[in-house]
Amino acid sequence: MDRSEHERDSDGKWKTHIEIVSSPNPYLSSGQQTIITADFEIQDRMIAIPSLPALLKHVVIRLSLCLDDDKLKRVSKEYELTVKQKEAVNQYMIING
Repeated sequence: MDRSEHERDSDGKWKTHIEIVSSPNPYLSSGQQTIITADFEIQDRMIAIPSLPALLKHVVIRLSLCLDDDKLKRVSKEYELTVKQKEAVNQYMIING
């Protein structure tokens, strides 16, 4: 494989650290939310998940984070967590392509 002209050290997507602020899906029952809170060791109804913009898409997929409120409401049982700062996360998702 040829060497890239773009090096990781100069690529902001690999140097910038972000936090995905998530919380239990509000459309699940309170019992389900309690279980999710315990499973993810969530404090004060929120958890900050560290990531790099370059890996954000993979984190969202792996943790099955929902970024769409309409979808979250329609198929709530498919998603344990939702993202609090959706606009900021979506911005990085668009940049990542």
